[in-house]
Amino acid sequence: MTVKKLELNDLHPANPLVEVINTVNENFENPMTFKKLELKDLHPANPLVEVINTVNENFETLQDSLQNADVSGPTSNETVLAYYDALPISERTALTASLRTTEQAILAREKAELIARNLALGVHTGKTREEYSTSAWQIKQDYPDSEDGVYWIRNDAINDGHPVAVYCDMTTLGGGWTLLVQNTNSAWTTDQVFLRNQTAAPSQLAQYDTRTVEQCYSILSWADKIKRSESGFDFMITARDHGTTGGAWTANEPYLFVQTIEHDISMGDAQLGTEGWRKNITELAHWGRGDNNWNYGDNSIEARMPWVGIGINAGWLTTDGFRGGWWGTLIQGCEAFWEPAPYMGDLDGGPGVIWYWVR
Repeated sequence: MTVKKLELNDLHPANPLVEVINTVNENFENPMTFKKLELKDLHPANPLVEVINTVNENFETLQDSLQNADVSGPTSNETVLAYYDALPISERTALTASLRTTEQAILAREKAELIARNLALGVHTGKTREEYSTSAWQIKQDYPDSEDGVYWIRNDAINDGHPVAVYCDMTTLGGGWTLLVQNTNSAWTTDQVFLRNQTAAPSQLAQYDTRTVEQCYSILSWADKIKRSESGFDFMITARDHGTTGGAWTANEPYLFVQTIEHDISMGDAQLGTEGWRKNITELAHWGRGDNNWNYGDNSIEARMPWVGIGINAGWLTTDGFRGGWWGTLIQGCEAFWEPAPYMGDLDGGPGVIWYWVR
């Protein structure tokens, strides 16, 4: 509603119209609490009397109308559904498409506003060494249009406090994933499990049919400084072709990425949703490859967050629960038939490439 204010037009301050005009303008700004105009001993024959009485009546009518308006809140779901059910099929389709388009436009506008604000505030983009951020997750929150690739992060507890480049997946399940491990070959030393080529992040993910040993990479020892929270962080494992042959999970307890086995613990079984060591996890995604899928089990990934088995298990980074084999392994402790590690016996024993991620 557009309101055109009354103007004084050089009236003398003592002119009674001045007060009338100012009061009317105030009332239009807030009609719910309007002030009545007063006659102030005006002679009944004064033309202002009729003006004042008419203005007061009009504002009373306006206030009554506003007070009786439906301000109870949003339309109920029942009302919306009843309206939708009453529409012909063609109009339902048009309405749904319109709402979806409107929602997308709102989200796009909000994203653009967030990006513009953060750029204006000087929030780091992570795109250069000088513009380092703290993790892929933080970059994705600050700049939601960020794409897959190499970004710079810095933390006092990693790389001696110097900025370091990391590879980030900004697409899968909303993005914000920092690559921890890329395993392309079975030849690893114990130290390399924690850090390997840590200042030479891959510029792109290795390909199954062109992989080389030089593409092996790990920043596992930095993972607990990169994850977004002590518990409630996410981890992801994929293999052969990224986005397949694995899954993603939320850790519901403050598990460490570099944790090794503890004394007097119960490993539990291999299934999801049962008790056991490092098994309080929630599945976010479950990917097979093509028409083939995998199941939690002793010849596949077990439903637990990977642990460090150096000196204990043939799987140096594994989900294995000592069930007579060492399937579910991301990094193996010896050069063997499986390349790069015995991963999933029921789908892909040696997938060629295995990736481990955090957000």
